[in-house]
Amino acid sequence: MQTHLHGNNSSLFIEYNGVGGGRVKLTFHQVMSYGWVGDYDCLLPESDEFEFGLIEIFDSERLRALATAKVERIPGMELEGERVVFRGDVVIHHYRLGFDDHGTYDVICGDPVVISTSAVES
Repeated sequence: MQTHLHGNNSSLFIEYNGVGGGRVKLTFHQVMSYGWVGDYDCLLPESDEFEFGLIEIFDSERLRALATAKVERIPGMELEGERVVFRGDVVIHHYRLGFDDHGTYDVICGDPVVISTSAVES
């Protein structure tokens, strides 16, 4: 599933229990598109303790497609050299999140992700 918000300035919040029981909150602002991409396959075979991963994809074919394709193009999104911008001034980011035993999600948004943590309350 892929949801296109067409620049509605929406935010996406994801919270989960981190290692040691603390809470981790990811905040994505100016979300243009998000969705589940598939099952998570850990790329590190020596690591069976994987819980969560977050990367930014810099050379994103998905971003280029959203900026240039005729069918699924998001209005206002343009390819500008090596980067994709929205309405001329907002640089667009492509993040991929992986949750062990759950799956992988892509988030395309205008602001860098904000990561906040909170300690376990005693």
